[in-house]
Amino acid sequence: MRTARRLTAVVPAVAAIIIGAAVMTSSVANAAPISARSAAAPDRPTSCIKAGQKFKVTKKNKIDLGDGATGAWNWAHNRTSSPATLAVTLATNSQVTYSISSTVGVDAGVIFASASASVTGGISYSHTDTINHTFSISVPAHRFGVIGVDNVYWRFWGTYTYYYLNCKPSSHPGVFAEFPSKAPQGLEGADITYAPTRPPWPLAPRR
Repeated sequence: MRTARRLTAVVPAVAAIIIGAAVMTSSVANAAPISARSAAAPDRPTSCIKAGQKFKVTKKNKIDLGDGATGAWNWAHNRTSSPATLAVTLATNSQVTYSISSTVGVDAGVIFASASASVTGGISYSHTDTINHTFSISVPAHRFGVIGVDNVYWRFWGTYTYYYLNCKPSSHPGVFAEFPSKAPQGLEGADITYAPTRPPWPLAPRR
């Protein structure tokens, strides 16, 4: 069974984490935006002239996503029959990024502009997790304590529309995108009954 909770705070020089109760933040560097990827619009009659495109957000929510890169997460096993405080080190300078899913060609820049305008606090194309620290974590008896870098993401669902002169617009619902927010990175914590092969929480997209 996994228990976890996320909270952001200032990173101390020496920090202690109680798994499932306390978390912390580390420094973050937002990488320069990735060039907007694009693909051909749906075929239209030659009499149609492309006049623009638009993404309309129909649903959005926030989610915490971890970084699965080596050094961005780690674990320790309490082999005793009592709770124990164990040392776990995280050391990474890794990047997570945005992701778009669509059945038609879309321009990431068009989606980013509309998505960014629909939320407060801002989003980015990519996010760099930078941390190098050893933590003391409290792990229940015979369990595995896991900690890892955690990022806040915005997820968007919406309709992508191509506009044409002399022809009707071509609309395509069901487009999905997620972008890292500009909120500070934090830490995710959990205690589980097995040795993990990956972080026991959802992971952010990587490139």
